[in-house]
Amino acid sequence: MHDGHRKARRGRPLLLLLLGLLGIAALARADSLPGSGDPSGAVAAPTPAPLDVPYTRPTQATKLHNYLFDAFGPYPTVGAAITAGLGQLSNSPPEWNEGAKGFARRFGSDYGIAAVSITTRYALGKPSRKTRCTTAATARACSHA
Repeated sequence: MHDGHRKARRGRPLLLLLLGLLGIAALARADSLPGSGDPSGAVAAPTPAPLDVPYTRPTQATKLHNYLFDAFGPYPTVGAAITAGLGQLSNSPPEWNEGAKGFARRFGSDYGIAAVSITTRYALGKPSRKTRCTTAATARACSHA
Protein backbone atom coordinates (compact mmCIF):
# COMPACT_ATOMS: atom_id res chain seq x y z
CA MET A 1 0.00 0.00 0.00
CA HIS A 2 1.31 3.47 -0.83
CA ASP A 3 2.26 5.88 1.94
CA GLY A 4 -0.38 8.36 0.73
CA HIS A 5 -3.12 5.73 1.18
CA ARG A 6 -2.00 5.04 4.75
CA LYS A 7 -2.10 8.74 5.62
CA ALA A 8 -5.56 9.06 4.07
CA ARG A 9 -6.82 6.07 6.11
CA ARG A 10 -5.47 7.58 9.32
CA GLY A 11 -7.24 10.86 8.59
CA ARG A 12 -10.69 9.30 8.06
CA PRO A 13 -11.62 8.89 11.76
CA LEU A 14 -10.60 12.48 12.43
CA LEU A 15 -12.77 13.62 9.54
CA LEU A 16 -15.70 11.59 10.89
CA LEU A 17 -15.24 13.13 14.34
CA LEU A 18 -15.13 16.62 12.84
CA LEU A 19 -18.31 15.97 10.87
CA GLY A 20 -20.02 14.74 14.04
CA LEU A 21 -19.01 17.87 15.94
CA LEU A 22 -20.30 20.04 13.11
CA GLY A 23 -23.59 18.15 13.27
CA ILE A 24 -23.89 18.88 17.00
CA ALA A 25 -23.16 22.55 16.37
CA ALA A 26 -25.91 22.64 13.73
CA LEU A 27 -28.37 21.01 16.15
CA ALA A 28 -27.46 23.49 18.88
CA ARG A 29 -27.94 26.39 16.48
CA ALA A 30 -31.37 25.03 15.54
CA ASP A 31 -32.37 25.03 19.23
CA SER A 32 -31.67 28.76 19.70
CA LEU A 33 -34.50 31.24 19.65
CA PRO A 34 -35.29 32.54 16.16
CA GLY A 35 -35.08 36.28 15.73
CA SER A 36 -33.64 36.87 19.19
CA GLY A 37 -31.21 39.41 17.73
CA ASP A 38 -28.35 37.83 19.64
CA PRO A 39 -25.75 36.57 17.14
CA SER A 40 -24.01 34.51 19.82
CA GLY A 41 -26.99 32.15 19.97
CA ALA A 42 -27.41 32.67 23.72
CA VAL A 43 -30.92 31.96 24.90
CA ALA A 44 -32.57 34.22 27.44
CA ALA A 45 -33.77 32.54 30.63
CA PRO A 46 -37.47 31.81 30.40
CA THR A 47 -39.79 33.43 32.88
CA PRO A 48 -41.37 30.93 35.28
CA ALA A 49 -45.01 30.08 34.65
CA PRO A 50 -47.49 31.13 37.30
CA LEU A 51 -48.40 28.39 39.77
CA ASP A 52 -52.14 28.78 39.25
CA VAL A 53 -51.99 27.33 35.73
CA PRO A 54 -53.27 23.74 35.88
CA TYR A 55 -50.97 21.03 34.68
CA THR A 56 -52.24 18.81 31.92
CA ARG A 57 -50.63 15.43 31.49
CA PRO A 58 -49.21 14.64 28.06
CA THR A 59 -51.48 12.60 25.83
CA GLN A 60 -50.50 9.11 24.65
CA ALA A 61 -49.73 10.60 21.21
CA THR A 62 -47.40 13.17 22.78
CA LYS A 63 -45.70 10.49 24.86
CA LEU A 64 -45.18 8.36 21.74
CA HIS A 65 -43.81 11.32 19.80
CA ASN A 66 -41.42 12.18 22.66
CA TYR A 67 -40.25 8.57 22.89
CA LEU A 68 -39.62 8.27 19.15
CA PHE A 69 -37.72 11.56 19.11
CA ASP A 70 -35.64 10.67 22.17
CA ALA A 71 -34.85 7.12 20.99
CA PHE A 72 -34.44 7.57 17.23
CA GLY A 73 -34.18 11.32 16.58
CA PRO A 74 -31.16 13.44 15.71
CA TYR A 75 -29.57 13.49 19.17
CA PRO A 76 -29.04 9.72 19.56
CA THR A 77 -28.00 9.52 15.89
CA VAL A 78 -25.33 12.20 16.21
CA GLY A 79 -24.26 10.81 19.59
CA ALA A 80 -23.84 7.33 18.12
CA ALA A 81 -21.87 8.77 15.19
CA ILE A 82 -19.50 10.62 17.52
CA THR A 83 -19.05 7.60 19.78
CA ALA A 84 -18.44 5.39 16.74
CA GLY A 85 -15.90 7.91 15.45
CA LEU A 86 -14.05 7.84 18.77
CA GLY A 87 -14.15 4.03 18.71
CA GLN A 88 -12.77 4.17 15.18
CA LEU A 89 -9.91 6.40 16.33
CA SER A 90 -8.94 3.99 19.09
CA ASN A 91 -9.82 0.91 16.99
CA SER A 92 -12.05 -0.36 19.78
CA PRO A 93 -13.02 -3.17 19.65
CA PRO A 94 -10.13 -4.27 17.44
CA GLU A 95 -12.11 -7.24 16.07
CA TRP A 96 -14.22 -4.81 14.03
CA ASN A 97 -11.16 -3.44 12.21
CA GLU A 98 -11.07 -0.03 10.58
CA GLY A 99 -12.77 1.38 7.53
CA ALA A 100 -16.42 1.79 6.62
CA LYS A 101 -17.40 -1.70 7.74
CA GLY A 102 -15.87 -1.20 11.19
CA PHE A 103 -17.47 2.23 11.54
CA ALA A 104 -20.86 0.80 10.55
CA ARG A 105 -20.57 -1.91 13.20
CA ARG A 106 -19.58 0.61 15.86
CA PHE A 107 -22.34 3.00 14.84
CA GLY A 108 -24.97 0.23 14.88
CA SER A 109 -23.81 -0.95 18.27
CA ASP A 110 -23.79 2.54 19.81
CA TYR A 111 -27.13 3.45 18.25
CA GLY A 112 -28.66 0.21 19.54
CA ILE A 113 -27.32 0.85 23.05
CA ALA A 114 -28.87 4.33 23.04
CA ALA A 115 -32.22 3.03 21.75
CA VAL A 116 -32.38 0.24 24.33
CA SER A 117 -31.38 2.62 27.16
CA ILE A 118 -34.06 5.14 26.27
CA THR A 119 -36.66 2.42 25.71
CA THR A 120 -35.89 0.98 29.15
CA ARG A 121 -36.15 4.42 30.73
CA TYR A 122 -39.56 5.00 29.14
CA ALA A 123 -40.73 1.48 30.04
CA LEU A 124 -39.87 2.14 33.68
CA GLY A 125 -41.84 5.39 33.56
CA LYS A 126 -38.85 7.69 33.82
CA PRO A 127 -38.67 9.62 30.55
CA SER A 128 -35.80 12.05 30.10
CA ARG A 129 -38.11 15.04 29.78
CA LYS A 130 -38.72 16.99 32.96
CA THR A 131 -42.26 17.42 34.21
CA ARG A 132 -43.65 20.53 35.82
CA CYS A 133 -44.11 20.81 39.55
CA THR A 134 -47.86 20.87 40.21
CA THR A 135 -48.30 21.97 43.83
CA ALA A 136 -46.88 24.82 45.84
CA ALA A 137 -44.89 22.43 48.07
CA THR A 138 -43.28 20.58 45.18
CA ALA A 139 -42.77 23.86 43.30
CA ARG A 140 -40.64 25.16 46.18
CA ALA A 141 -38.70 21.89 46.20
CA CYS A 142 -38.22 22.00 42.43
CA SER A 143 -37.35 25.69 42.18
CA HIS A 144 -33.63 24.96 42.27
CA ALA A 145 -33.79 22.26 39.56
